[in-house]
Amino acid sequence: MQAPLPRGTEVDLARRQAWINRFAGYRREVSEGRIRTWLGQFRQPDQDLAARTLDSVEFISSAGIADAFRSIHTKLEAKGWHHSPSRRLPRSLGLDRVAIPCSTRSVRPTT
Repeated sequence: MQAPLPRGTEVDLARRQAWINRFAGYRREVSEGRIRTWLGQFRQPDQDLAARTLDSVEFISSAGIADAFRSIHTKLEAKGWHHSPSRRLPRSLGLDRVAIPCSTRSVRPTT
């Protein structure tokens, strides 16, 4: 999650452009008009919260997701995982308890 701008920060051109840049690669084009329409669906007192919500969203593109999957897959393979069950190392070697870092978080399989 990104830190939102302070309450009451104006939704000016620079802020809208930052959202457009952040959401580049989204499945639908994010434009000035779409942002205005999206914010316009909220009552005036709620628009600041809606804008702060857009500030907070951490968008991960399809390419970013694919890169993360490739990275995790490589790390799993290094620990003995294989797409073919017959070529996987046994769980008794502790593969099911290995923490695989993903970005700044760790993913730990549940048992």
